[in-house]
Amino acid sequence: MTHQIEKVWFKNKGAEMRKHKALLLLAFLLAACSPAAPNSTPNEEVLADCFLTFTVNTWVDTNSNTEYDSSETPLQNVEVRLEGPFAQMFSPNPCMSDAEGTCTFSTWSPGECLAGDYSIHVTAPKGYTSAAADTITFSMDASTFSHKAEFGFLPSE
Repeated sequence: MTHQIEKVWFKNKGAEMRKHKALLLLAFLLAACSPAAPNSTPNEEVLADCFLTFTVNTWVDTNSNTEYDSSETPLQNVEVRLEGPFAQMFSPNPCMSDAEGTCTFSTWSPGECLAGDYSIHVTAPKGYTSAAADTITFSMDASTFSHKAEFGFLPSE
């Protein structure tokens, strides 16, 4: 009998906690959306979150110059992985380059952007080798929120 009472108590406690969390979220949202008092002065301190975007382009480097030329073909199915100090990612990691040879990562961290290095690593699809380095590293710059990396690939023989 005691075991059944414990189950009911925990079940009710869980529902109560969910209700409490929902009420807290509602109160937070209402406070955030409320207009400022008519005679209030804005606070100079700005609280912001850090959103970073990393776009990766992959292509078949037919002339082996490690630079994308408009005549070169995008390369699909390149595995791309992002590593770095972020709290949450809004895209698959790793991702596979699409038909346009593109893969995009979007990340979020609370507050200011986290200092550190972000690395993008690619794995060549079957039948290809990397034309240059397979990893590019970015050092976090507080003024740059969008980064671009390009990787050329050569057909294997």
